[in-house]
Amino acid sequence: EEPPAVTMSDGTGGKDGGRESRLKWSKRAEQHLRGELNLIARNNCKAEMKGFADCAKESGLMVVFSCRQHNAAMNSCLNRYTNEDEFEKYRLMRTKELEEKGADAPKPPSE
Repeated sequence: EEPPAVTMSDGTGGKDGGRESRLKWSKRAEQHLRGELNLIARNNCKAEMKGFADCAKESGLMVVFSCRQHNAAMNSCLNRYTNEDEFEKYRLMRTKELEEKGADAPKPPSE
């Protein structure tokens, strides 16, 4: 699978001379980054997710009413890692990593 392309700010994909424009993330690359960040969040919120899953198994159809606290705790934990501020920090970190490796444009890692 070919990595997502990085497009110019004018959407043409051509060169406009600025380094900043070369480092714009494509929509597909941003989706990939969000996927990475979601995986990090799920790994960091395993206890909260397990608590909600266990409650849901015990509650059956009453899960909506019985597990509100577990659901709120799980969502709060996940939001701590996946909000827009955290995404911007993660994107900047990944951009710096790619720049240090000498990459000319942001691309998701090969899987």
